[in-house]
Amino acid sequence: MSWAVVLGGSSRVGAACAARLAEDGHSVAIQYLRHESEAEAAASAVESRGAKAMPVRHRLDREGDATALCEGLLAKLGEVEVLVVASAAGVMRPAAELSEHHLNWTMRATAIPLAAATRTLSPRSAIAISSTGASRAVPAYTAIGMAKAAMEAAVRYLAVELAPATRVNAIEAGLMRAGGAARLPDYDTLSRDASALTPAGRLVEPEDIAELCAFLAGERSAMLTGAVLPLDGGYRLLW
Repeated sequence: MSWAVVLGGSSRVGAACAARLAEDGHSVAIQYLRHESEAEAAASAVESRGAKAMPVRHRLDREGDATALCEGLLAKLGEVEVLVVASAAGVMRPAAELSEHHLNWTMRATAIPLAAATRTLSPRSAIAISSTGASRAVPAYTAIGMAKAAMEAAVRYLAVELAPATRVNAIEAGLMRAGGAARLPDYDTLSRDASALTPAGRLVEPEDIAELCAFLAGERSAMLTGAVLPLDGGYRLLW
């Protein structure tokens, strides 16, 4: 049996990735923390596609959390083929309003799990879900943007150091409709402007990310590693 692990599997993006991986025959361990009903819904979606699901409640924001989780999963599953890191947490405030605690917590919860989980699980393919804020300045996104940029740097280093056994890539997703992005200041204006400017004519949906995730998880992307792939409908060309 082929297992995938999705960190942040109760989020809209994580749940979409879990369901899509199940379509390709992967059973999925779904890590979550607070949103039990969403995690159960994600597990049901996986099972409805004929795969096994294992919801696991576990923190990721303290030292050793991600490693302990993954060591436990290896003991239960034996081997993990695919890792998806869709977990993220952080404070949405301008840089002047961020404390060192805010920055440290956001980095631990968002960037560190990728490196810890990848080296512990040694999957065939590891996929990090990043965002446009890693390479562009988005209002009040300073802490999360820094953490996402660190995640993208980790992708490059891990891809070199863990090759050829593990391929590591990132999806840099553009602005999505609703979800966590709705917490951004002036989200309504941002989303309206992005929809109008994006050559694709719409915002990114979780299913768009899930499709690219499935591609990166499979053998069709065997020669792709260390890459940060933009998925924004062309918005970055005009922003």
